[in-house]
Amino acid sequence: MPAAGDALGPYTLVRSLGIGGMGEVWVATAVDGAEVAVKVLAEGALGDATARARFAREVAAAQRVQDPRVQAVLAAGAEAPRPWLATELVSGPTLAQRVAADGPLPGPDLHALATGLADALVAVHAAGVLHRDVSPANGVLGAGGPVLVDFGIARFAEATTLTMTGTVMGTAGWLAPELLRDDEVTAAADIWSVGAVLAYAATGRPPADGSRAEVVLRKVLDGDLDLRGLPPWLESSVRRCLDPDPARRPTAIELRAELAPGGTATAATTPLIATAAAPVEIPPTAVAPVPVAGAERPTPTWAPLAARAGVLVAGVVFGLFVPPLVVVILIALAVLGAIGLKLWVEERAMAKHLPVGPATVMGAAALAAIAALAQVIGLLFAVIALTGLVVLFFALGGDLG
Repeated sequence: MPAAGDALGPYTLVRSLGIGGMGEVWVATAVDGAEVAVKVLAEGALGDATARARFAREVAAAQRVQDPRVQAVLAAGAEAPRPWLATELVSGPTLAQRVAADGPLPGPDLHALATGLADALVAVHAAGVLHRDVSPANGVLGAGGPVLVDFGIARFAEATTLTMTGTVMGTAGWLAPELLRDDEVTAAADIWSVGAVLAYAATGRPPADGSRAEVVLRKVLDGDLDLRGLPPWLESSVRRCLDPDPARRPTAIELRAELAPGGTATAATTPLIATAAAPVEIPPTAVAPVPVAGAERPTPTWAPLAARAGVLVAGVVFGLFVPPLVVVILIALAVLGAIGLKLWVEERAMAKHLPVGPATVMGAAALAAIAALAQVIGLLFAVIALTGLVVLFFALGGDLG
């Protein structure tokens, strides 16, 4: 195993930065004292011809791409007894580390990340390379902007894969669905990954989240992605990047044009997210009243008076001809009917200031039912009252006669 002080080409290993599936990354010093990053093929893969071929492919792919947004290759020993790759040492946290520490990126930082990753993919794809592992861990937020790193599973666009059938290389949750289905893989797979990374940077959570890898992969395959909370200027671009159909996703050049000033996705120059957890308060008057159809008709002011008059007339008439208990029951019903009618009238007046919604509709229906019952009872009372008055007239007329 490599150790501090070992020499690989013109570089001396200083300290380990981390171990991955294909090797270990070290901080090393050049002859002039400059610090670089050196990736060394894993000990257990030295005798594996496929692993060596994959490492050589990583070296060739990384050497093809020359862009400030892509980690620069300085030197390599792909055919050495212990293959190694020296690249610039990009200082700064990865996107995963930044989000874990500080939450979602504020607007300007998010816009810089989006344009930086788009620029990186423009260069990568122009070189005929597919990165295939764009993830929060492979985006370093350097002082000069984001830098795309690690071409460990990169592939030339015209090449065939070196991975075994049925084996998926990459990071769960950031792989395009066609990679999981073993379909034809094009540059659109990197675009899908960038969309997922931007959603993560904007919201602080992966669009396909789960406690187990198989759950995450199933969500990606089913398109079950959580995109809540995306800023309006970015949402359309992210959704296009995450389209299940690779043919409908934008190219890296199209995505970069959308994110450029004046494009369809342009962030404000001031932070779009003030703080990661700052709630947005909506004033109570923010929702404008919505008029209810038909509520503009004038409310009849005579209705409550007519209802009360009907109750009094019915009470007098029934008091003359009906037993007291029945009078009490009928008067109580009449009062309830009058109250229902009054509520209905008031509800019609209030409806002018209420927004249309399920509660309003259900309340109006209930009050309309009460009003209908009140109207039936009132009509019945009116008929009975008139009948009683006619009977009373003839009875008094007969007595007078």
